[in-house]
Formats: sequence, structure tokens, C-alpha cells
Amino acid sequence: TEGDAKRGDDGTREEIDASSCGRCVNLIGFSFGARVVYACLKELLRLQELWDEERFSPSNKVNIVDCDDGTSFICAREPKSVVGNVVVMGMPAHVKRDKWASIRERVVAGRIVNCWSSRDDVVKLLFQYRRKLGSIGAKGEVVGCQPVGVEGVEDIDASEVVLQHEDWGTKVRDVFALVGEL
Repeated sequence: TEGDAKRGDDGTREEIDASSCGRCVNLIGFSFGARVVYACLKELLRLQELWDEERFSPSNKVNIVDCDDGTSFICAREPKSVVGNVVVMGMPAHVKRDKWASIRERVVAGRIVNCWSSRDDVVKLLFQYRRKLGSIGAKGEVVGCQPVGVEGVEDIDASEVVLQHEDWGTKVRDVFALVGEL
């Protein structure tokens, strides 16, 4: 949603400033929290593209990134150096393989893990309802219910652990047993 994107944009800029000590952060979220993580990743990708354009500009000496909204943003470090690993679980969003591939290639240093469950009926019903309303396309695949299918993105089937949407929050330890060490 628009709110997820706004939280992702704000959180991303704060993370770039706060993480100037040089350590990477791991981003982990389930359900709508996973959407916020995805929004952060998309914003980092956008900022990385701006960084790449600006850093080769002879007039840019202090890592200033000019944003589309007319604001400028001083990056303490390169956007692609912020995120170490990403785990999204039961994410209610469409699969956009080209975006996932770009994020994999240009933003995340470590692992990207998509945990999904074919038994997550809440996410399935949400998207069926949105399709009936005409607010989304008829063929959209949902990240939280199936693999993303992009090289470098690990798809973990948590269907044996997550029997319903609410399980993402209560069975995090079991899901992370499938994910392994980050």
C-alpha cells in the first residue's frame, strides 16, 4: 500500500544514515511487515540507481543524492552496503521477478529468503477479493503463497509449519529452523 511504501522510504533513509558505522543490517518481516521490508528494498534500489548516476558527476563531492521529489539526501554510505540478509515470510504482494532480480543483484549483500506457504488462505483470499474488485491483474502471483523463482532468492516452502496466516507470527522459531543461520 501507499503507507507501506512511505514507511519503507522513511525507514530506508534513516537506515542509511544510522548505519554509517559500516555494519550491515538484516531485514526480517512477516505479513505486512514483509511488505515494509520489500518497500525498503525497492527504495534502496532506487537510491542505489541515483547514487550510481550522481557519484560519477564531477560536481558531486559529498555523496548528495537528488531525489525525484525535489529533495536532496546526503548518503553517509553507498545504499547497496546497508543490507546484509533479508527474510520475508508470508508476504502479501505480487511476484515481480524483474524487481527481485535487481534487488538481488544491486542491493542485498547476503541471503534473500522468501518463506511461503501454500496453506496461507488469508493471503490467497485477499488477492482473490482484490482481483474481483479489479484493483489488481487477473494473473498476479502472490509471494507469500509460492516461490519467487529468481536466481539468488531462496524460496523456502514452510507449508508444513505454517498452516494458516496467523502462524507466521507464532511459529517464527520453526520457520527460522528451515531458514538456517543468516
